[in-house]
Amino acid sequence: MPGGRPKTRTEPGVVKSVSKVLDILEHLGGAQRALSVSDIARATGFNVSTAFRQLQTLAARGYVEQELGHLTYVLGPRFYQIASGYLKGKDLASLARPHLEALRDAVGETAYLVILSQGEIVQLGKADGQQVVSASIRSSQREPAYCTATGKVLLSGLAPDALDRYLESVSLQPYTPQTITSRTRLKRELATVRKDMNLSRGLVAARFTLVFLVSGALTAET
Repeated sequence: MPGGRPKTRTEPGVVKSVSKVLDILEHLGGAQRALSVSDIARATGFNVSTAFRQLQTLAARGYVEQELGHLTYVLGPRFYQIASGYLKGKDLASLARPHLEALRDAVGETAYLVILSQGEIVQLGKADGQQVVSASIRSSQREPAYCTATGKVLLSGLAPDALDRYLESVSLQPYTPQTITSRTRLKRELATVRKDMNLSRGLVAARFTLVFLVSGALTAET
């Protein structure tokens, strides 16, 4: 997604100081470039001095790094170690590998394994196609489900009560001019996606998306 992540809502029982530190990490992860202390302070709501102290603490533990010769920050190696451990622990990725390759061979496109996690999509694996130019889903990058094609497929498979809880909790931020920011419109679009799904075969005709157990999807992007 363009830019970093927007500031998150504070839910009951959430420790606000911890949530703010996670906002820093998520914003750095989504920005795709090095960020200054001022950038991070504006995005998270910290004042500059507090943001600097938080970044220094994270840097001391290896979660962020300050770029040499610059007053900017990127994610550090410790963050990627944890992300790698998460992916290795997902047996779904190993189980899905032969199906990813079969889907890739059938449609001639790169196939991705994507799961729905806390209202966001996460890529757990892919089988590369031969095309020079293709759509891309970034490995380990969390993206809001409501504004991605694959995310809408997964949301459309949720039980009605689970979908209602998602719609009540999600903050519909406009990432592009086409992003749906109305809960009513999003619910209508998800209903349309659900109608288009051939559940007996598990195929979504528009995107060759194979849905397993509603929590994961194999997608072939064109």
